[in-house]
Amino acid sequence: MRKKSDPPEEKKLVVGLLFTRKYSPELGPQLVEIMSKGASVFEAAVELNISANLIYTWAKQHPEFKVYFDEAHRRSRAWWERQGRENVGSKGFNSVLWMMNMSNRFARLDYSEPHVWSQKQVVEQEVKPIMISLDVPMPQGEVRHLQAQSSETIDVSPALPPPVPRTPPLPGPGEGDENGR
Repeated sequence: MRKKSDPPEEKKLVVGLLFTRKYSPELGPQLVEIMSKGASVFEAAVELNISANLIYTWAKQHPEFKVYFDEAHRRSRAWWERQGRENVGSKGFNSVLWMMNMSNRFARLDYSEPHVWSQKQVVEQEVKPIMISLDVPMPQGEVRHLQAQSSETIDVSPALPPPVPRTPPLPGPGEGDENGR
């Protein structure tokens, strides 16, 4: 057991291995094993001591690794779906956090699947132009008729009477002239 006076233990980090590790076929089954417990590609990369980008690169370059990569994703998703199904009625289960995790992790997994987790909703709306008619009373007693479609701008300023000048506000208490008025 470490005493308070002892210096903290040093953890060694192997940096060069992250980007220089060569592909080997046994990494595919290891990826599946790690992600079967719900791990993400990033978590699996840390466990394998490689970068997540390298996993994606290997999946593109090595067809046999791509098979393991897809299976690892499938099992990770199944693990998370099982968590939701088994815990949905549990008191401490955070369903909002679970839903956000599902939609953010699995929204782009495979667009060909029948159900992809997503909160995105597509709303289609058809907008039809409408005719707007305005009858503006004029000060001389005449009525000016203006008409336009909803996609057009109607300039009503020439049809409106000139604005009435505003009278200045009355002074408040203590704001009068030198006589107090």
